[in-house]
Amino acid sequence: MAESVKNICRTNHLTNLALATIIHSCESNIRNYKNGKYLILITFLIELHLKFNYSIDWILGKTSNKYITKKLIEV
Repeated sequence: MAESVKNICRTNHLTNLALATIIHSCESNIRNYKNGKYLILITFLIELHLKFNYSIDWILGKTSNKYITKKLIEV
């Protein structure tokens, strides 16, 4: 997960503060996520998914598929 957060910042040219603002967190939380000191809160995980369309499984390090490619359930 730490590598995913680092990748999100790098890919989107975001500072820790900028990412924290986007997901309604604080800069120290982002730093601790990137250092592996904290596990990401589910609310922040959902925010990352919604704002950037990254797969939650990818953020958690469970798959190499970064983006969601299709809907599993049609509403």
